[in-house]
This record gives sequence, C-alpha cells and structure tokens, in this order.
Amino acid sequence: MDRSSKFGLSLTALVLGFAALYTHATSSLYPGLYVGIAAVTVVLVLTALVSDRRTSTSLVAGIVSVSVFFRLYTFLFPASMIGMDPDRKAISVQRVIETGHTDMIVRYFYQDISLFNVYAAEFGLLAGFDGPMSLLVYAFVLGILLPLTAVTLARHVPNMESGNLVIIAALVSTIETFGVVEGFWIHNQSLGIALWCGVLVCLGVSVRNNRALVVLTSILLVTMAFSHKIPLFMVLSVCSGAVVYGFLYRWDIGSNGGVLSNSSQTVLWSGVLSGILLFVQWSFLTGYFERLVGKVVALFAIPSGIGQASDLTPAAAVEPLPPLLDIGLWRFHGFALLLIAGLAWFGYHLSNWPFQREARLNETVILIMSAAVILAIGAIAGVLKPDIVPAGRIFSYSGPVFGVLIALSFAPWYRDGFWKYSKLLVICLLLVSQIFSLMVMIDHPDRPRMYLTGGEVEAKEFNHEFTEGDIHTDFYYAKETVPSRIVDIGRGRQVGKITTPYQPLQLELLNANLTTSAYEYVSYRTQAAVQRTQYGKFELRWDPERQLDAEMSRTYDNGAVVTYSG
Repeated sequence: MDRSSKFGLSLTALVLGFAALYTHATSSLYPGLYVGIAAVTVVLVLTALVSDRRTSTSLVAGIVSVSVFFRLYTFLFPASMIGMDPDRKAISVQRVIETGHTDMIVRYFYQDISLFNVYAAEFGLLAGFDGPMSLLVYAFVLGILLPLTAVTLARHVPNMESGNLVIIAALVSTIETFGVVEGFWIHNQSLGIALWCGVLVCLGVSVRNNRALVVLTSILLVTMAFSHKIPLFMVLSVCSGAVVYGFLYRWDIGSNGGVLSNSSQTVLWSGVLSGILLFVQWSFLTGYFERLVGKVVALFAIPSGIGQASDLTPAAAVEPLPPLLDIGLWRFHGFALLLIAGLAWFGYHLSNWPFQREARLNETVILIMSAAVILAIGAIAGVLKPDIVPAGRIFSYSGPVFGVLIALSFAPWYRDGFWKYSKLLVICLLLVSQIFSLMVMIDHPDRPRMYLTGGEVEAKEFNHEFTEGDIHTDFYYAKETVPSRIVDIGRGRQVGKITTPYQPLQLELLNANLTTSAYEYVSYRTQAAVQRTQYGKFELRWDPERQLDAEMSRTYDNGAVVTYSG
C-alpha cells in the first residue's frame, strides 16, 4: 500500500468516526452522516486518481467497509424500524423464529416464496437476535456484494487495465441510491438483489468448460424463484438482450470457434432456465401472472395519473416543499444516474466502433451493455407506468451494471488529462447526487421522518402497557410498530390484520378541527414537524398542543410525546 492509499483510507476512517459522533450528538442522521459519506466518497475518488494501481485491493477493501458502514449504521441508528413495510417483514421473521415454519407469514404472496424470512430467521437463531434485528443480515450482505460485484465484473472487462477504474465502478455501485435504500429499508427484494449480484458474477466471468459456474448459476436461479417476483424477470430480460446484442456483433452462438461461444451457451442456458422458473413462480407459486394481466388491462383503460397533484387543500397545513421541487429532489438521483450511464454507453460504442473489425467485446462487456439497455428501458417504463412496476424496483438492480459501464467509459481517454479530470468531476457530482437524495435522507427536515426516536418508542411502549382504550395520534405514529411490539406479535398466534389501539388522525390535524370530546386518549409527537398522511406530506401551521392542553388532561409526557386523556 502506497502513501496516498494509506492517507486516503486513514482520512476516510477519521471522517466516518466524526460523522458517527455528530449524529449521536444531534440525535439525527441528517446532515452529519450524509456529509460524512459524501466527503469520504470524494476522498476515495481522489485517492484512486493518485494511487498506484497495484494498491487497488486496499482501496476496494476500504470501499466495502464504507458500504457496510453506511447501510448498517443507517439501519441501527433509529430506535424503530425504518418505514412501515419492514415492520411486517420483521413480524414474519419473528414468527418463523418462534414456530420453525412459514405458515403464519402475514402476506399470503410470500408464504410459498419465503426464503427471505427463512434466511433472516436462521441468522437470528444463530446470532441470538429477535425478528427486527435479524434483518440487519441483509444490510451487511448487500453492503459487501454490491461493490464486490462491480469490482469482479470490471476486472473482466478489456481496457480496464487501470485498477483505479475498478475503484470508480465500486464507488458507483456502493453509493447508488436505491442500492443504499435496499440496505436499510429491508424487504423481500433485498434478497433478490443479493442473488442478482451472484448471477451477474457467474455470467460475467464464465470461462470454457467451467461447469461449476453453470451449476452455481442454476442454483442461484432456483433460489430466486423463492425470493421475490422481479429477479427472475430481470435475468430473463438481460439474457435475452445479451443474445440479441451478441447476434448484432457476431457473437457465434453455440460454436466452438466463436470468440464468446462459452459465455453464450451459459447465457442461453440461464435465459431458458429463468424463463421456466419465472413461469412456474408467477403462474403456480404466487398467482402473480393473473394480477399482472389485470394491472396492464386497468392501466390501458384508465389513465395512471402520473404527476397529478392531490386535490386536498388543508386549512391549517402546507406542503413543506413546492410539488415540482419535491419531485425533483426525490427523483433527481435517478435521472442523473440514467443520464450519465446513457452517455457512457453511447460514448463507449462511438469510441470503439466498429466492433465487427476488432474483437473488443468479451462476454462481460456484452452482459454489461445489454443489462444497461434493459435497466434503462425498465426504469423509463416504470416512470411512465409505475402501477405495473415502479422505476425504483428496476433501479435497485442497476448499481453494479451502471458502475462498471461508467468506469468503462473512462478507459479510452484515461491518460488524457483534460478528459480524465473532467470526467472525475462528473463522477464526484454523480456520487454526491446519489448520497443527497431525499430518498436516502430519512430524517431530512423537509420530509416526514421515517423512523421513531427513542422517546417516541418509549411512549408507545408505555401506552401499550398501561393505557386501555383507543389512542388517537398522527398517521405515521399510529401505523409504525415499535420493536418490542413486533416481537410480541411475532410470538403470538394472531394471523391476518394486526389489532392496535392507535387510530390515525389526518384531516383533523390538517384542518385544525380536533374534536377532543370524541377522543378517549390523544398522543401528540412534539418533534414531528412534517406529517405523513394518506393525502401526502404536510407541515402543520398551528399548534395542536395548545388546544389539547386547554381541553384535555396530560397523563404522560416524556418530552418527545405527550399523551392526553379526555
């Protein structure tokens, strides 16, 4: 390891340490964690620029450490799960831990494809964790797999002789927004992405007569059938695209004389197997095919309403950001990634044209180029028709592919000073855009905080234990389940809808028309400036605490939550 790498990695560790201390001092991830991650990302890019290419292994280890830290720290920092969907996943995992089978999983769709819950439960049993904590295994696994997948693919691409280009691929895959979100907003697709990384590596490094990789690919594809509904579709699409791409550039399918014949056979086999498994999964295991047909028919019959604003105009609340600005800040990272990756795709083709005259494509480049096209088409379709598949579901698979593609675009001009520094600036801006996306910043002051603080969890636990009767509160606080309650529900025998004493207040808060005489109890969060409701995100322009103090009696107050009784 040279001096530059030592200095860069030492500075990275120091910055992350300060970021962790700052978040604990402020009791908020924003802005400390995100500024820290952005700073170390720029440090690692600059370190890669000046370091000896032989030290790339040390830098890759540093990037993997940053990747795991970012996801694990975000997952572990809150006192509750992040978001409401992971609550249900944790309950299902707890039920598997308690019963040893999947019969009591809440959602019927995942009763027959329940490996996500089984793997998390196995980890929980081995580590001695309960259901909520068991999910951190996916934060850890994705933190490792995403950058290493990009590194492995990049090292099998021609013209990527510089180890520093591998670092760029790893960083893009590490910081890509949806890949980060999948690492702390844990759900079934998190396992699907982990398996997707394994399949990408197997297809990208396929060599002659390597039957072990073919067998491993087959095992991963069969496992995908019991994980999530999208991964097999992605593999089928990418393999089909790779075959078409190979035909266009003289990929000799099935011939011993072809440059890419070995990989072509592996891709053909993977495409056929994934197609068969997808049919079985959608038609027999889950019945998803019928639902998908219904969605498609409904979409062509009724406009999807993309971009339409809510008709609700609250009397005592406003949207924290103008709608267009909110959408831009929420989705800018996706547009930026798609734009840069698209330019990289066209740039690589233009700089290496014509492929037919020189063998500049190998199996990994074929895979990356075709996968990039499939991902781009899927993401654009998801923006236009999100009711079929949201764009975010597709983007979640893009990190390793776009990472290698963007790094690959550096290769033809890597030694040209102007292009090198200009592109490095673009890369830094791209990475920063991924980190500062509102989707990643789960406690940004202009968005509803997507977790509960320690005080809010403590108050909810107290009310569950000592309060009898309905408790009215804001929508998110009513719906978010605290970890101890998740464990209790998971240990019980209740199947179906989970009962709770908490009832949501929505229009009453937004229009300042609380009818306190109708409520037995009301819990008010004092540190939730922006409210999440079924109607959108709103910031209250009045103080409910004044009315509650005047018309009800305080029965509990810990500073974060005040509970009133009528």
